[in-house]
Amino acid sequence: MKQAQTVYKILIAGEGGQGVQSLAYILTQALFKAGLEVSFVPNYGLEQRGGMSLAYIQVSNKKIVYPRFNRPDLLILMAESARPRVAKLISQTQQVLETEPHKELLKENKLPAHTYNMLTLGILAKILADKKIIKTEEIRNEIKSKLGKKLGLEDNLKAFEVGTGF
Repeated sequence: MKQAQTVYKILIAGEGGQGVQSLAYILTQALFKAGLEVSFVPNYGLEQRGGMSLAYIQVSNKKIVYPRFNRPDLLILMAESARPRVAKLISQTQQVLETEPHKELLKENKLPAHTYNMLTLGILAKILADKKIIKTEEIRNEIKSKLGKKLGLEDNLKAFEVGTGF
Protein backbone atom coordinates (compact mmCIF):
# COMPACT_ATOMS: atom_id res chain seq x y z
CA MET A 1 0.00 0.00 0.00
CA LYS A 2 1.39 3.38 -1.02
CA GLN A 3 1.86 5.86 1.81
CA ALA A 4 -0.16 9.05 1.35
CA GLN A 5 1.79 12.27 1.26
CA THR A 6 1.64 14.20 4.48
CA VAL A 7 2.35 17.90 4.14
CA TYR A 8 2.25 20.30 7.05
CA LYS A 9 2.37 24.01 6.24
CA ILE A 10 3.54 26.60 8.77
CA LEU A 11 3.56 30.37 8.40
CA ILE A 12 5.40 32.40 11.02
CA ALA A 13 4.61 36.13 11.03
CA GLY A 14 6.40 38.74 13.09
CA GLU A 15 8.51 41.85 12.99
CA GLY A 16 12.06 42.14 11.73
CA GLY A 17 14.47 41.77 14.62
CA GLN A 18 12.35 39.20 16.50
CA GLY A 19 14.33 36.26 15.15
CA VAL A 20 11.60 34.88 12.87
CA GLN A 21 14.11 33.87 10.20
CA SER A 22 16.55 32.37 12.71
CA LEU A 23 13.75 30.34 14.28
CA ALA A 24 12.64 29.12 10.83
CA TYR A 25 16.18 28.26 9.78
CA ILE A 26 16.87 26.21 12.92
CA LEU A 27 13.55 24.39 12.53
CA THR A 28 14.03 23.58 8.85
CA GLN A 29 17.58 22.32 9.46
CA ALA A 30 16.31 20.04 12.23
CA LEU A 31 13.50 18.74 10.01
CA PHE A 32 15.93 18.11 7.15
CA LYS A 33 18.41 16.31 9.41
CA ALA A 34 15.51 14.16 10.67
CA GLY A 35 15.13 12.87 7.09
CA LEU A 36 12.07 14.88 6.09
CA GLU A 37 11.48 16.93 2.98
CA VAL A 38 11.32 20.60 3.86
CA SER A 39 11.00 23.96 2.17
CA PHE A 40 11.61 27.38 3.68
CA VAL A 41 10.74 30.63 1.94
CA PRO A 42 11.77 33.73 3.89
CA ASN A 43 9.85 36.93 3.18
CA TYR A 44 10.93 40.25 4.60
CA GLY A 45 11.21 43.80 3.39
CA LEU A 46 14.24 46.00 2.86
CA GLU A 47 14.01 47.39 6.37
CA GLN A 48 14.73 44.25 8.32
CA ARG A 49 14.38 45.58 11.87
CA GLY A 50 10.82 46.71 12.53
CA GLY A 51 9.45 45.65 9.13
CA MET A 52 7.31 42.57 8.60
CA SER A 53 9.05 39.22 8.57
CA LEU A 54 7.37 36.06 7.33
CA ALA A 55 8.64 32.50 7.08
CA TYR A 56 6.81 29.94 4.96
CA ILE A 57 7.73 26.39 5.96
CA GLN A 58 6.49 23.09 4.56
CA VAL A 59 7.44 19.69 5.86
CA SER A 60 6.53 16.43 4.18
CA ASN A 61 7.39 12.77 3.99
CA LYS A 62 7.57 13.10 0.16
CA LYS A 63 8.95 15.63 -2.32
CA ILE A 64 7.47 19.11 -2.03
CA VAL A 65 6.21 20.26 -5.42
CA TYR A 66 5.94 23.99 -4.78
CA PRO A 67 7.41 25.82 -1.77
CA ARG A 68 4.85 28.66 -1.52
CA PHE A 69 1.32 28.21 -0.20
CA ASN A 70 -1.81 30.24 0.53
CA ARG A 71 -3.38 28.21 3.32
CA PRO A 72 -1.18 27.30 6.25
CA ASP A 73 -2.11 24.52 8.63
CA LEU A 74 -0.53 26.56 11.42
CA LEU A 75 -0.12 30.32 11.56
CA ILE A 76 2.14 31.61 14.30
CA LEU A 77 1.63 35.27 15.01
CA MET A 78 4.64 36.60 16.95
CA ALA A 79 3.64 40.27 16.79
CA GLU A 80 0.25 41.96 16.74
CA SER A 81 1.62 44.37 14.12
CA ALA A 82 1.93 41.42 11.70
CA ARG A 83 -1.80 40.66 11.89
CA PRO A 84 -2.83 43.00 9.00
CA ARG A 85 -0.29 41.30 6.72
CA VAL A 86 -1.81 37.83 7.33
CA ALA A 87 -5.40 38.80 8.20
CA LYS A 88 -6.96 37.18 5.14
CA LEU A 89 -5.24 33.87 5.98
CA ILE A 90 -6.49 33.66 9.56
CA SER A 91 -9.96 32.36 8.67
CA GLN A 92 -8.41 29.82 6.24
CA THR A 93 -5.94 28.42 8.76
CA GLN A 94 -6.60 25.29 10.81
CA GLN A 95 -4.72 26.61 13.85
CA VAL A 96 -3.65 30.14 14.79
CA LEU A 97 -1.18 30.55 17.62
CA GLU A 98 -0.57 34.01 19.03
CA THR A 99 2.67 33.85 20.98
CA GLU A 100 2.92 37.47 22.12
CA PRO A 101 0.89 36.82 25.30
CA HIS A 102 3.44 34.14 26.23
CA LYS A 103 6.23 36.70 26.52
CA GLU A 104 5.27 36.83 30.20
CA LEU A 105 6.84 33.39 30.52
CA LEU A 106 10.21 34.99 29.79
CA LYS A 107 9.82 37.38 32.72
CA GLU A 108 8.55 34.64 35.01
CA ASN A 109 11.63 32.55 34.18
CA LYS A 110 14.06 35.51 34.33
CA LEU A 111 14.96 35.19 30.65
CA PRO A 112 16.03 38.06 28.39
CA ALA A 113 13.59 39.41 25.80
CA HIS A 114 15.83 38.35 22.92
CA THR A 115 15.02 34.68 23.67
CA TYR A 116 11.40 35.19 22.54
CA ASN A 117 12.06 33.39 19.26
CA MET A 118 13.38 30.31 21.12
CA LEU A 119 10.33 30.36 23.40
CA THR A 120 8.19 30.39 20.25
CA LEU A 121 10.29 27.60 18.74
CA GLY A 122 9.72 25.55 21.89
CA ILE A 123 5.95 25.98 21.60
CA LEU A 124 6.15 25.02 17.92
CA ALA A 125 8.38 22.04 18.74
CA LYS A 126 5.75 20.73 21.17
CA ILE A 127 3.04 21.05 18.50
CA LEU A 128 5.18 19.20 15.96
CA ALA A 129 6.13 16.50 18.49
CA ASP A 130 2.45 15.99 19.38
CA LYS A 131 1.77 15.52 15.66
CA LYS A 132 4.68 13.03 15.55
CA ILE A 133 6.49 15.08 12.90
CA ILE A 134 9.75 15.58 14.81
CA LYS A 135 11.03 15.04 18.34
CA THR A 136 11.78 18.08 20.48
CA GLU A 137 15.29 16.70 21.14
CA GLU A 138 16.09 16.93 17.43
CA ILE A 139 15.22 20.63 17.42
CA ARG A 140 17.10 21.19 20.69
CA ASN A 141 20.18 19.58 19.12
CA GLU A 142 19.92 21.95 16.16
CA ILE A 143 19.73 24.95 18.50
CA LYS A 144 22.97 23.74 20.11
CA SER A 145 24.54 23.27 16.68
CA LYS A 146 23.48 26.69 15.37
CA LEU A 147 23.96 28.74 18.55
CA GLY A 148 26.59 26.64 20.35
CA LYS A 149 29.41 29.16 20.09
CA LYS A 150 27.32 32.24 20.79
CA LEU A 151 26.82 33.93 24.12
CA GLY A 152 23.42 33.24 25.61
CA LEU A 153 23.10 29.60 24.53
CA GLU A 154 21.92 28.58 28.00
CA ASP A 155 19.22 31.29 28.04
CA ASN A 156 18.07 30.25 24.56
CA LEU A 157 17.88 26.60 25.56
CA LYS A 158 15.99 27.48 28.74
CA ALA A 159 13.50 29.58 26.73
CA PHE A 160 13.06 26.63 24.34
CA GLU A 161 12.38 24.31 27.29
CA VAL A 162 9.86 26.76 28.76
CA GLY A 163 8.10 26.78 25.39
CA THR A 164 7.99 22.99 25.12
CA GLY A 165 6.34 22.86 28.54
CA PHE A 166 3.58 25.22 27.48
